Amino acid sequence: VGLRPVARALDEPELGDVARDRRLGRAKATLAERRGQLLLGADRALVESRAGLAVARRSAHAHSLALALCHAALLHHLRRETADAGERATAALELAADQGLTFWVAYARVLRGRALVGTGENDTALALMAQGIAEYRALGSEVEVPLFAAFYAEGCLALERPSDGLRMVEGALDFVERQHVCCHEAELRRLRGELLARSGRND
Repeated sequence: VGLRPVARALDEPELGDVARDRRLGRAKATLAERRGQLLLGADRALVESRAGLAVARRSAHAHSLALALCHAALLHHLRRETADAGERATAALELAADQGLTFWVAYARVLRGRALVGTGENDTALALMAQGIAEYRALGSEVEVPLFAAFYAEGCLALERPSDGLRMVEGALDFVERQHVCCHEAELRRLRGELLARSGRND
C-alpha cells in the first residue's frame, strides 16, 4: 500500500520553473530512497538507492545529495558491503563539511567510522563514531541514537572493547525506554547480551 503514493509521486512531470523543479527533485530523491526501503529484496533496494542518488545529483541540491549518500552508505552497510559503505560515507562527509551541513556531517561521521572497523584504523573508527554521535545529539537530534549506538557496539565487539560498547548500548536503551523509540531495541538487547558475555559481567 505504501508504494502506491510513492510511485505516483515519482512519475510526476517536471514543473518548468527552476525553483519548483529543484524542490521536486529533492522530493523525488527522498521518495526514491523511501521506495527502496519499502520494496522487499536487498538487490532491488540497491537499484532504488542508486536511482535516488542520480536524482539528487541532478537536483544540484547539497542537502538532498548528502541525504542520499548517507542512506546509500547505510544500505551498503546492511548488505555487508563495507568498501562501498565507506566510499558513500566519505563522499557524504566531505560534501556536508564543505557545505556546512552539520546534521549530515554528524550522520556521515558515524557511518564512516563504522566502515573503518576492521581495516586497521580501529582507534579512528571508534573515535569517529563517538564524535558523530556526540555531534548528532548536540544538535538536539536523537531519533537515530539507537541505530548509531548499535553500530558503535558492533565495532566494540569486533575490536574486543566490550566495556566501551556496554556504556553506549545501555545509554541507548535508557533512551529507548524513556522515548518509546523501539525499532532498534531488539538489536540493542542482543548486542548487550554479547557484550556482557565478552566482558564477564553476569547482570
